[in-house]
Amino acid sequence: MPDPTSDAEPDPLAVARELVDRLWNHADERAVAPLLEPGFVGRSPNWTESLDRDGLFRLVRAWRTGLPDLGLRVEDAVVQGQRVCLRTVVTGTHRGWLLGLPPTGLFCRATESLWLRFEHGRVAELWRQSCPLTVLDQLGLLPPEDAGPARRLGHALRTAGRLAALSVRFSRSGASR
Repeated sequence: MPDPTSDAEPDPLAVARELVDRLWNHADERAVAPLLEPGFVGRSPNWTESLDRDGLFRLVRAWRTGLPDLGLRVEDAVVQGQRVCLRTVVTGTHRGWLLGLPPTGLFCRATESLWLRFEHGRVAELWRQSCPLTVLDQLGLLPPEDAGPARRLGHALRTAGRLAALSVRFSRSGASR
């Protein structure tokens, strides 16, 4: 965490790793707030608008609602001056609403990249790149690649029925989106 009493700026990689651990792995927004510049801007492929600090927290909360055991592990890092790129592995079990989908109970694993730019030892900008199709495929929502038109239609109908049944079951459990 940046030390306001020190003249030396913290190591960007250490701050980046702390951000990942505290925000995604532990949902500790209070510990993450000082790691972000006041004018922080984040971008994510799943959200149409850029994110301020509160928007980033909402994004992570949404993913943690769908994947309560969400975890991000840093696999690789590249540092160039005040920029850090992280290649991460994201894991979690789909136990809540995610991307508008009812919980399936299935485990998901995907890779993503986080690009961070630093100012004054804090994250000023974050770009998140991921492929939600990887998660949708693992949840059984995409037809097999080799499926012809008839198999694709059959898969779509079965998937719609399965999602409807999951929605009803989840709604009856008293849980909300």
